[in-house]
Amino acid sequence: MGNLTTKYITKDDYLNYFGEDLDVVLPTLDSPDNKAERFIKQVEDDVEAFLNTKCFKRIDTIYNQLTDYQKECYKKALLNQCKYKLKNGDIGNDSGYDPHTGRSISRSELQGIELSSKCIDWLMLAGLYNRKIGNNGVGGGFFPFFW
Repeated sequence: MGNLTTKYITKDDYLNYFGEDLDVVLPTLDSPDNKAERFIKQVEDDVEAFLNTKCFKRIDTIYNQLTDYQKECYKKALLNQCKYKLKNGDIGNDSGYDPHTGRSISRSELQGIELSSKCIDWLMLAGLYNRKIGNNGVGGGFFPFFW
């Protein structure tokens, strides 16, 4: 699973994991330059923001304290979230209006599906998906493995 010393994934990691080239499968919008890298950065930032705000983790602070297994699980969570966002769009930022059904989806419903179930599974395996605040002083609730 690529380089574990950094919390970031690459388009090569995505290619090796899913067998798809992001430069090919991502739609070309205004600027085709670095579209895969920009897409991955957005996903990384979104998952990190989710963990920072809803799971009380500071990935930038605790990443180096994770075991290699936890780091690998975190990166698989990111890869699976990339796949999910590629197929479904940016659900967490959408307006919630579904033109096919004429129904508005509430903000809480959108937040409930902003991360894919596979992403959440990998975050749980890494011990990062925990909605309770711990008091061990590392990352605002980090437990080294399975809380």
